[in-house]
Amino acid sequence: MITLLSDSGEKLATGTLRAGRADRTLEFDRIARGKGHLLQYFFGRGKRAVIVESGDFRLRGVLATRWLEQERLWQVALEQPRPVRTVVAATTDPRRRRQPRN
Repeated sequence: MITLLSDSGEKLATGTLRAGRADRTLEFDRIARGKGHLLQYFFGRGKRAVIVESGDFRLRGVLATRWLEQERLWQVALEQPRPVRTVVAATTDPRRRRQPRN
């Protein structure tokens, strides 16, 4: 099961994914819980930014929907992952004044 969260972390829905997409778009096969929350978030509040949660993984994406035959299909286009930047420790104490070179 995959959980969809709002951009602020509020749980919206849970569902299962369709298999077979090669791009960065997730398609939901079935929304098990929260269809009303998704509809309200998407249409009522006009929001699109979501977080996809599966186990310990969280990915940001943009929510979309369309009709497929007689049912609504929900999709999430995942954002490109950004590199994590780490702070490099300073080699000198910033409180010490620089000594002029002779």
